[in-house]
Amino acid sequence: MQISDISFWGVGVAVMLMAVMVGLFYVIDRRMLSRIFRVLAYVGASLAVTALVMWAVMSLDSWWADLLWVLFVGCTVSFLILRKAHLSMKSFYLPLALSVLAGLGISVGTMFLLTPAAHSLLILSVMGVVAGQMFFSVSLALKTYVSSLRHTTEHYQYMLANGASHVEAIMPSVRRSLRASLLPLFRNTVTPLVVVPPLFFCGLLMGNVSPLSAAVIVFVLMMLVWTSCVGATLLTIILADRFLFDASGRFVC
Repeated sequence: MQISDISFWGVGVAVMLMAVMVGLFYVIDRRMLSRIFRVLAYVGASLAVTALVMWAVMSLDSWWADLLWVLFVGCTVSFLILRKAHLSMKSFYLPLALSVLAGLGISVGTMFLLTPAAHSLLILSVMGVVAGQMFFSVSLALKTYVSSLRHTTEHYQYMLANGASHVEAIMPSVRRSLRASLLPLFRNTVTPLVVVPPLFFCGLLMGNVSPLSAAVIVFVLMMLVWTSCVGATLLTIILADRFLFDASGRFVC
């Protein structure tokens, strides 16, 4: 679908309906108007920047442009994840960035095997979905992991004193973290899909993909999102372990 295929009558109707809603709040609850306008301005500016960047990447249609975009998304999402989880950049950023990039690479690579879509288009769409889900999933998982270690320090020391290995001592916290990584994904999945299909599914239909093919792509992508989020969480825990514990095995974060 091109911009020339969009009917501006539909845009006009949407703007009119939005104006009616704004008028309704002007009469009933004026305090919400400023928030509505701020959100609209943020979404509009964000979509404009996103469209411009993706148009540039797709226009270049080069492996180095795709690689730069993957690196940018991976590094930016890692920063946002740690900021949302309120965790140390020094201890977690490099392990998390490597883990997120690995998850994105596995997801995009697997989708290459599934569909013959243009590489730039596939990278942009798949990474957008996977990175967005990682933001909510991995941030909650890492926050849960560190919080669990802080609140179970005595139990951790007790297990070490009784002959448990470091891996055995941290396993309860690892288990809680991996469970937490799936909770946001489950919440987004258990909606009644017949009446509320995923946005990615609807986007595929708008791109003239058949309903059956769209369903297969969305189901495979869902599995990739789950495994990428869990894998990124576990890999981050493994890589960040040397920053969280000292040489004697004492939790220092």
